[in-house]
Amino acid sequence: MFACVAITALVFVVRGNRIRAGRVQYVSNLNEWSVQTPEAAPASPTGYRDGLRRAIVPSHNNESYQWMQQTQQMFAQSDWRVRRVDYENAPNGREVHESSPYRWWLGLVAKIDQSLSGRSIGRAVERAALFADPALHLLLLLSAAAFVAWRFGPIAATLMAVGITALFPFAGGFIPGAPTQATLVQFATLWSLLLLLAGMISRRSGSRRTLWFAASGGAAGFCLWLSVPHALPLIAGTALAAPVAAFLGRRAKENSSASPIASAEDEAREQSAWRAWSYAGAAVSLFGYALEYLPGPIVLRLEVNHPLYALAWLGLGELIQRLSDWLGGRKSTWSVKAIPAVALALAVIAALPIFFVRSDAHLFASAGISETRLNLLSGIAAANLPAWIGRDGLKGAAAFTLLPLVAAVVAIFVLVWTRNRDLRASLAVNLGIVVLCSIQAWFHLWSWNLVDAALLALLVPLSLALVDSIKPVIARSAALLALGVIISLGVSLLWAKAPSSDAASLSDFEGDSYIERDLAHWLAEHFSPAETIVLSPPNLTTTLAFHGGLRGLGTFNWENDQGNTAAIRVVSASSTEEAAALIGSRGITHIVIPSWDTALDDYASLGLRTPVGSNRFASSFIGQLHRWELPAWLRPIPYPLPPNAGVERKVVILQVVEEQAPAVAMSRQAEYFVEMQQLDQAAAMIPGLRHYPGDLSALSAIAYIEAAQGDTAASSATVTKMLPFVGRQSRRPMPFDRRLSLAVLLAQQKQDALAEEQTKRLLAEADEAKLRSVTTLSLYRFHILCKRYNLHLTDPKLSELARRLLRPDLQARL
Repeated sequence: MFACVAITALVFVVRGNRIRAGRVQYVSNLNEWSVQTPEAAPASPTGYRDGLRRAIVPSHNNESYQWMQQTQQMFAQSDWRVRRVDYENAPNGREVHESSPYRWWLGLVAKIDQSLSGRSIGRAVERAALFADPALHLLLLLSAAAFVAWRFGPIAATLMAVGITALFPFAGGFIPGAPTQATLVQFATLWSLLLLLAGMISRRSGSRRTLWFAASGGAAGFCLWLSVPHALPLIAGTALAAPVAAFLGRRAKENSSASPIASAEDEAREQSAWRAWSYAGAAVSLFGYALEYLPGPIVLRLEVNHPLYALAWLGLGELIQRLSDWLGGRKSTWSVKAIPAVALALAVIAALPIFFVRSDAHLFASAGISETRLNLLSGIAAANLPAWIGRDGLKGAAAFTLLPLVAAVVAIFVLVWTRNRDLRASLAVNLGIVVLCSIQAWFHLWSWNLVDAALLALLVPLSLALVDSIKPVIARSAALLALGVIISLGVSLLWAKAPSSDAASLSDFEGDSYIERDLAHWLAEHFSPAETIVLSPPNLTTTLAFHGGLRGLGTFNWENDQGNTAAIRVVSASSTEEAAALIGSRGITHIVIPSWDTALDDYASLGLRTPVGSNRFASSFIGQLHRWELPAWLRPIPYPLPPNAGVERKVVILQVVEEQAPAVAMSRQAEYFVEMQQLDQAAAMIPGLRHYPGDLSALSAIAYIEAAQGDTAASSATVTKMLPFVGRQSRRPMPFDRRLSLAVLLAQQKQDALAEEQTKRLLAEADEAKLRSVTTLSLYRFHILCKRYNLHLTDPKLSELARRLLRPDLQARL
């Protein structure tokens, strides 16, 4: 049965991942809307020209973008550690404290892909994102199932194989195209528990008991290196349950036939197992810290792995070993001579919370926004379990998530009636870990994956206890029943979440990601990424940095306190003067406000300590921007979203420019409304523009609005009023975009001589910066003017740039 189930599980995992990987590739390969698809550039760190990227991750998991981005940086800088990035908290950048092993794993998969395909390493990293986590899933399935079959028998191995394959949400975390360190945490957690079980249950190789405990501690230490908040319930649950397990698993005295020497050796091993567990875990934790930070100063960042955790772990191991020996009925180690060791252990344990409070660390800060997600596959997110159930009810995914806890209830009953002391001890330890992880999962949804890992390990002693206590036929029937339940629940969710690889319609997550990639590429094409710093919502900042190589301020990364604080101060500024000073100090060049992400409003609410929509919020800088009360140093840049974006989605791009003349600022804003088809707002600006009756910029804007409204007579009349001023004012210096608007308007009104003269002046003034300063539609009209009057740019590079800045559909019209 085990062989059949293992093969079926393998096929299920491979098949599901293949479908999902196909979907990721389909979405990532969608044609661009506003720019040409970036060409491959092997010399670029990203594999594409100008440092752009193409991969779109499923579920809008922006954390995955950063793992890919930092892995590419690791290769580009030829440094196996990434300790700083410059795309956040611009222009200063920020420190990186995320552990390195997952980047190494992603990099290893990328190197394998590069050797097989010949791709540049930058593109190989994007390709590796499709396989890194599914490969971990397969490796975990094969290795764990084989290990359990070897140590504990086929029934336990069968349950393990099915659980790893179909247990929800655990199995839904290994998603193609969405690389995340969380999968490596799941891998390390389950292996730590399996190795611990090998040391606690198997007595046939008692000489290796200490080695099994040490290996388990090493795996837990690796988990601590990866993620402190996710390792602590594993370590604390083990430590709390170990003395209880020792009491429940108290061994009977050796029978008279036992060798006294063997009995003494076994006693010695019993008295060193938990010390070995803690020593190995602390050693791996210290080794990981040394690899990450040394040589260098020891910084007190307790959100991540730190030597203080290793010291506290050593003290914890000493205490639980002595307590377990005493409760287990072995020779007591409590004596006067033990007082210094116990006191030192208590001291290093107590030091950890003291330093934690003094450092003002937040335990789950390093877990990030992904901690509110159940897994990437489901797309379910909530502040905590009660919030999720209160919103969706105890049905569907919520019921399937909680139902496996039935195994813990069964384990409690088995713990009471089984007479196998080793099984009682192992059940007690695993139940302790399940309890601690469940408490954490109550507040942080992702931790249900750790609960599932503990439940998977719990199945091993549970199945062994059932086999020992009841007839094999009944045991096999119970196992088959459990398999049926797990398969039916898990498959119903996992398979339902595997979309067709080429379905035309995009999900909400896919649509948002596609739009944000196009926006990032458009910004990078029209404004130099090296000179651009964007203020945008945190999630969008991450996307713009990944896809467009742009820099920003605030993100959801816990290391980016300074960038978030700066963003909060800007959007919550009480005056435009204050905002201008803050924007200038940070070198911000653009403000991007998407309608589908209101995080900038939340930033302002946080900074003002007042709810969104209040009078104080309305008077803030972001409130003024929402009302289009733009200061003279902000210029709106029209960017039309892709046609399939939906009417409810809009994005406002504001460029920080030199102080504009009032008429120029108003005319640019009016023509922005016309180009974005917001004609009511454009018409509302006509009275203000009429305050400048002799200004060409104001008059041309009025004519544009009237033409867009279909009032050709009024537009012609306005142009007629303009003509006396054209000869005098147009020979003076004018902003390039204003002269272009004037030329287009003259051409539309059949004033060809004047329009051709303005077009020639435009060609004489044109340079890269000026071509990039005009809107996409205006640039298209510039091409039409040149074609109409048989004129052209003499510089081939400028000519190629002018054409490349157009949308592909506009290029096709030319």
